[in-house]
Amino acid sequence: MSGDDSDRAVSIYVKGKGLRVDSIDVTSTKQRNGEAFRVYEHTGSVATQSYVTRWKKAKFYSAGMTKFAATSWKINKSFPHGTWLCAVSKKSSGNPCIKVHR
Repeated sequence: MSGDDSDRAVSIYVKGKGLRVDSIDVTSTKQRNGEAFRVYEHTGSVATQSYVTRWKKAKFYSAGMTKFAATSWKINKSFPHGTWLCAVSKKSSGNPCIKVHR
């Protein structure tokens, strides 16, 4: 199971196999001081939402004319089928999610 999703300025990239997630990367097309990201999981309702990661300060990168902020985590964890992994940012708008499935 690997995939990605974008919502406004924020993108999430998940790498893994089956229901196991190896790593998660979160990026933003904005470079804002104090930018940080966090990933949470939910299974369909806000009441079942829980954080997968802590807030992590983003690093700024440049690739030619493109500038972005990014951070990553090694997760190495299995999630139940149908779990949504979503990214949230302190400074940038957007809340991308990706579904863990077989």
